[in-house]
Amino acid sequence: MKITLARAPTDGECAFVVERARARGFNYPGILRGRSDEDARALTALLREAARERDGGGASAWVEDRTSTVIGVGEKVYRDACEALRRWEQFDLGWTSVSERTGTATGDGVCVCARVAGVWMANPLQVVELRKDGGKKTKGVKKRFALAHGTMEGHVLRGEERFAIELGEDGAVTYESYAFSAPGNAIGILAYPIARVMQRRFHADSAKKMREIVGRVRDEGERK
Repeated sequence: MKITLARAPTDGECAFVVERARARGFNYPGILRGRSDEDARALTALLREAARERDGGGASAWVEDRTSTVIGVGEKVYRDACEALRRWEQFDLGWTSVSERTGTATGDGVCVCARVAGVWMANPLQVVELRKDGGKKTKGVKKRFALAHGTMEGHVLRGEERFAIELGEDGAVTYESYAFSAPGNAIGILAYPIARVMQRRFHADSAKKMREIVGRVRDEGERK
């Protein structure tokens, strides 16, 4: 993690944060890596197991956040929303950011910048899963795109976050964000109450952002 005061970290600083983290690896259990897109019941069981193996704790050792909202209708909205995720636009919130040049292939490094109480922080993650129009399917879902990234050493939290776009058989397009997390280091423990507020804010703001993105693309298309 890198902390700056009055400005967001530069791309060069973010690259340094990610490369340093790569040398140290992930900071959450391997049993959970790439598993944030599992069935909810199966994932809860995995979180319980990981908590027991770490410190004898129960499911309360991990906190889950899940937000799901319909952002539009139709194949075009689905494609536009998937492209927005590939460009990491769900993080373009003013107080959070990820460089649009960041890759989405499994293994690509990700640096999430966030401004908290006037201070910018750069936290390292790595893409752990990418599913293109496949993978987990549920009843009534025609197509699905999902992307997940996991925290690395130096991140204030430990855990995994997954974003998904679904095209329902009824034409509705749904955006879902999900994460499981716990404090990742001493700073994370001290700042955890604030981190929880920011996590909930991010999931709500990112859903709003995705609705705005597909609405803007639709409006631009109608004007052409």
